[in-house]
Amino acid sequence: MNKNNSKEIEKYIKKIDKLIIDKDIKKTIIEIINDFVSYGKLYIDKDNLYGMYIDKYEKNKKEAKQFFEIKIDGEDIVCNFSGWKNRKIINIMQNTLKNSTIKVYKKEINTTLSYKDNNDYEIEEKEKIYNSNKSLIYESKIKRKKDYYTFDDGEFIVDGTYMLYDNNYWSNYFEIEKYWYIGNGSIINYTLRNHYMDKDNRLTEYYSICPRVFKSEERGTIYNYEHLDKELFIDFMSGKLNIDQVLLEVKKQKKLKKNL
Repeated sequence: MNKNNSKEIEKYIKKIDKLIIDKDIKKTIIEIINDFVSYGKLYIDKDNLYGMYIDKYEKNKKEAKQFFEIKIDGEDIVCNFSGWKNRKIINIMQNTLKNSTIKVYKKEINTTLSYKDNNDYEIEEKEKIYNSNKSLIYESKIKRKKDYYTFDDGEFIVDGTYMLYDNNYWSNYFEIEKYWYIGNGSIINYTLRNHYMDKDNRLTEYYSICPRVFKSEERGTIYNYEHLDKELFIDFMSGKLNIDQVLLEVKKQKKLKKNL
């Protein structure tokens, strides 16, 4: 087991750069490795890398120690690390699926212990799937947030209640966004949002399609999404319709609405 050997760490970073398919994930892992090189200790054990960092100025021993680990098995990778006094935990995985397809997954948990009795808990999950040509074909984002107060025995507001929830619109919600990147350049999107402490039950579900992505030197990449019927979405995903048929139906529906 080698400790902070600069040449070995450099080789390991090159290996990570070659193996990890997603640019954002690659950048995150390489940055955290460099942070541990600068401020902590790293140990290499064959294809595995372990790191530890202890903040000498942090009085709370539990919060002072940060960890980092990567395990490589062929093209499959698992990476876990902590941050922000262990109130942030990140889990990253890259797995090889059938037909040389690769899935990349990232889960980030943030816990905030705010003033008095307030607790803030946020989970964000991202998943991407690349085909054998290393082109992105699917992307998913799931975000959940909880904002609640916890009380000791005898301190609860309502008899038997030890937890109270904030009904602010920016708290206590979840949202899902899914994107399918089609071979002809179209993108299909599904979005679901729910604020579960809202009395009006603001649950929204939406299907849309971007027929074509435009690129401009002045405005950059432009995505013009249009409404997509749920039935068309299901028929396409189940293979009953191809993308050309879906785009034709969307065009017909758009024309009908325009003539109304």
